[in-house]
Amino acid sequence: MNQHNNHPLNLALQGGGSHGASTWGVLDALLEDRRIDIEGISGTSAGAMNAVALAHGFAQALGKPEIDPRDAAREPLPPLICFLVALVPTAHPLRSGRTP
Repeated sequence: MNQHNNHPLNLALQGGGSHGASTWGVLDALLEDRRIDIEGISGTSAGAMNAVALAHGFAQALGKPEIDPRDAAREPLPPLICFLVALVPTAHPLRSGRTP
């Protein structure tokens, strides 16, 4: 994807629920920065789910010049995070406002 002398970047995303949520914000910022080209991505656990969502978005733009691959890659991330938060039991500290 490195077409304009941008900085190529390969990502390895770590697992862990809260890491997965914070990674989403970092990925969003990286996709906004037009100087960076994400060339490869891998992950473990929550990081793998973010990686798959990102790759899915990029794949949706393949062969469709009217679709910006970066925008397409950003689209699946918020619904993924909302889905995962919905899976947290209501008694969990993340949902009840309590701290562990």
